[in-house]
Amino acid sequence: MNNSTTRGQTKSKERVRDHGEVFTAEREVKAMCDLVKDETERIDSRFLEPACGDGNFLAEILMRKLAVVRKKYGKSHLDYEKNAVLAASSMHDFVNASDCFTGVEIKGGVCYFLWDRDYHGDCTVFSHSGNKIISTMSRPLLEKNCDTFIRYNDAIQILRKVQALQEKTFDTMVSARKPFGFATDFRNYAKNVDMAHCIKLYYICQIQ
Repeated sequence: MNNSTTRGQTKSKERVRDHGEVFTAEREVKAMCDLVKDETERIDSRFLEPACGDGNFLAEILMRKLAVVRKKYGKSHLDYEKNAVLAASSMHDFVNASDCFTGVEIKGGVCYFLWDRDYHGDCTVFSHSGNKIISTMSRPLLEKNCDTFIRYNDAIQILRKVQALQEKTFDTMVSARKPFGFATDFRNYAKNVDMAHCIKLYYICQIQ
């Protein structure tokens, strides 16, 4: 992770003027984290940083968590990997955004995550509803043959069961409503035009 404290507390005078952007210095970051020392060293603790900038606080918290993992589980490769995943790769999904930000309407809920650039294993996904964690699952960010992150843990098992059947998927059986911009949702269409310069479209009434 980048730590902007090695480059100073500002990137430019323009960004300070336009956005009020000033990074917290490393000394203050460590001092503020020390105020909640127990939480920064609890492997499964959760932090929300709504204005993380270059991630100074998140980087410090992550380094502290991984230091605990190394100290406690460094002798066991399996235990180390399992707990490092919990410490370094987690995503929290709030189904209702108001559970996270009261008085603010954000359609589709809120996700936030701790990310390690060099880690390529599973991610622990926590789903929140109200003041409770309703599900927890360790899984890849992208499921097999998927190019979109699936937020709901409950949907993963359904997807995997369907994939195990190895049946054709809908994207191989149907096409867009308007392929290449041509409308295909018409019947008995007729117009006096020069057919020599037209494209023939075949209309399928029913798929058996």
